[in-house]
Amino acid sequence: MIYHVLTAAEWEENAGNPDYRPLSFPSDQFIHCCTAEQLQHVLQRYFPGQQDLVILCIDAEMVTAPIKYEDLSREGMLFPHIYGALNTNAVKRVVSCPPLPESLG
Repeated sequence: MIYHVLTAAEWEENAGNPDYRPLSFPSDQFIHCCTAEQLQHVLQRYFPGQQDLVILCIDAEMVTAPIKYEDLSREGMLFPHIYGALNTNAVKRVVSCPPLPESLG
């Protein structure tokens, strides 16, 4: 299982479609994902204080686009990136995410 974080509104707009591309796809050319072990790090680093987030739980074996594990941000971790549209039938669950505080320090 791999995970993708986005707003509930963005998912609601796309959930009924056969495939999904996030708003950042045109510039990034891939979909940012993470593993279960990386999820807390991703939420704290990229989404602090954000409201109405959901987490897509994606069956990586069902994703039709190539998945590459890369450390593009030089964080010392390999993150799964989907290089193409996410076929929404690979999304097995959508989980609401409580907002994290603005600062943990």
